Amino acid sequence: MRRIAAVRKDISKSLGFVIPSVRIKDDLNLEPNFYQIKIGQKIVAEDKLYPGRILTIPTGDSNVALDGEKVIEPTFGLEAYWITESQRALAESRGYVVVEPESVLTTQLTRMIEMHASELVGQDEIKQIVDKLGEESPSLVESVVPKIIPFHNLTAILKKLLEEQLPIIDMRKILEVVAELSGRNLSISDTAEALREHVVPLLLQRLVSHKDPIPVITLEPSFENVLINTDRQNQQEDLIIDANLSKTLLTKLGEISEEQMALGKSAFLIVSPIIRRKLAKLIRSHLSDLNVLSFTELPETKKVDVIGTISGAPEDE
Repeated sequence: MRRIAAVRKDISKSLGFVIPSVRIKDDLNLEPNFYQIKIGQKIVAEDKLYPGRILTIPTGDSNVALDGEKVIEPTFGLEAYWITESQRALAESRGYVVVEPESVLTTQLTRMIEMHASELVGQDEIKQIVDKLGEESPSLVESVVPKIIPFHNLTAILKKLLEEQLPIIDMRKILEVVAELSGRNLSISDTAEALREHVVPLLLQRLVSHKDPIPVITLEPSFENVLINTDRQNQQEDLIIDANLSKTLLTKLGEISEEQMALGKSAFLIVSPIIRRKLAKLIRSHLSDLNVLSFTELPETKKVDVIGTISGAPEDE
């Protein structure tokens, strides 16, 4: 329970609001130990642990199978093995990532909270954050909330950011930008999109080491133009593209993203701001761990490493 409390505290710091109670139901007397993670009234995950064993996840260097219980790692969907402690040295020598049972659970808990963050915050939570900021910057808060934007609209905007796992910890900057945007009569979605470039650096700070370049995936220019032109012709709320094209895109993105996860890294798809929001919505429903950024959101001071470029062809040459 202490580990769970620590997870909630850490995520509260990184996302910018206090995470409410999260319940985990399990039976420690059974092996395997089946458990459920419940956020609010909804079961968001369930899997099993093997107390007394360790989970090993293969990397690109681990090409020899281990003698253990083969499973799918619950957080990122990677092939893994539950092995005995006596095999730890062998697993490490073969290039496997070794994870303790408690870490398996807390990692999944962290991921579930991040994925469902937008469901955990409401007007009461946002008011608490704004009231706290008001103690430090009363003039800013009084001039923006609720004069320029009411709490329910501010909450809706912040939920949009949290849906894509963007932190709302810098409420001062958020309110300053909202004030600057007030004369443009933007929708909730457009306001959230305009705020992104100011909070994306905090996301990158959490997911990418300061000294490392950002691992990015790009779209081949002609393929990206096809997506943009298709969206312009359809003029729908969602991005409507050919089913085969969508399958090709998601399959290739999934393969590259899985390779990065096996290395313990996050991948970022970089696209034109014209198509970013709709493409992100399409991808999020299939690949929740892949962040979609526009090239205008990349910090100028941060280097990038292009780890893949995707075309619309079923098989890249």
